[in-house]
Amino acid sequence: NAHHVSDSNAIIYSSYEIIYNGLVSKGSQASEDALDLLKIFSFFHRQHIRVGILVRAASNPKLERQEQERRELVEKKIKRKPKSLAQVIKSVGLDFVIFLLKLGSRPVLPRVLRDADESGSFDEFRLREALRELHQMSLIFYIPEDDSYSMHPVLHLWVRERPEMSIAEQAVWCQATATILTQSILLPPLDDTEEGEIFRRDLIPHVDHVQKCERAI
Repeated sequence: NAHHVSDSNAIIYSSYEIIYNGLVSKGSQASEDALDLLKIFSFFHRQHIRVGILVRAASNPKLERQEQERRELVEKKIKRKPKSLAQVIKSVGLDFVIFLLKLGSRPVLPRVLRDADESGSFDEFRLREALRELHQMSLIFYIPEDDSYSMHPVLHLWVRERPEMSIAEQAVWCQATATILTQSILLPPLDDTEEGEIFRRDLIPHVDHVQKCERAI
């Protein structure tokens, strides 16, 4: 770790380590999911981490597959070749989508966002349980106005750079965060709305932060 650790921060880090090890020792699904989310959150910008980003990232791939199947069926009926992804993006001019896709769509996601229930749907209750674990231990703070979370700046840095977090592990969790950001955007024309535009704009600080982390790693 290249950062100088002051005596006061060393004490804070020690307390975080105790809490972290407490989560590890629980060994429950909620605590394991919470540890995964804690690492993910450390690669987001530390403020305004909306739960909707996580929910969308887990749910959007299924919606996009359904839309693709629908388009292929329509195109087949009228005997046209389905548009490619590049053609769809170009046709609507969503530069921000292209920008996000440059992060790279990587098949790396925490289990809480990739494990579906028996119906094949995303289990939002499981996600909320993991977030509750982190909130109860004051590792994250809840903002009810927009259903989002934030992290203390010292904790935000400590999670990424604690001695037990190797460069290889940093790379994995950084990639997972980039994947979440990418998958949280529905490809056009599924989310070509004002609400979708606001959501994409809110992602910019997180995109900037994960790219900064990628460069550092």
